[in-house]
Amino acid sequence: MKRKSKKGFTLIELIVVVAIIAILAAIAIPRFANMRANSQVRAEGATAAQIVTAARVQEAEKGAKVNGDAATAILDEYMDAPTGFTITGGAEDPYEVSWTTSAAGYKSSQKYTENVEFNPAKS
Repeated sequence: MKRKSKKGFTLIELIVVVAIIAILAAIAIPRFANMRANSQVRAEGATAAQIVTAARVQEAEKGAKVNGDAATAILDEYMDAPTGFTITGGAEDPYEVSWTTSAAGYKSSQKYTENVEFNPAKS
């Protein structure tokens, strides 16, 4: 009598594959969460750089530096300025933009200084 060859995987093989997938997921999921938080803070830094550029344009066109509460109204002329960003400096001094972030793993207060590479402050 001939024995029929069975097709398919054994239970042990399936358990090994599921275990490997679980290990990979346990490693990958936290890394994706960190990448998301890093992207959020870097995007906020890019927005801060755009705010500085808009402030310099306003300064060149109107001859006055952008500062304080008037900054939001003036910047709205050049861009859709997000809320929560505060701008200081100007004229001869570099502009500094500060804001509060909600990204996990980062300090809640961030700062971008004109002509300085943005490095997010981690908690």
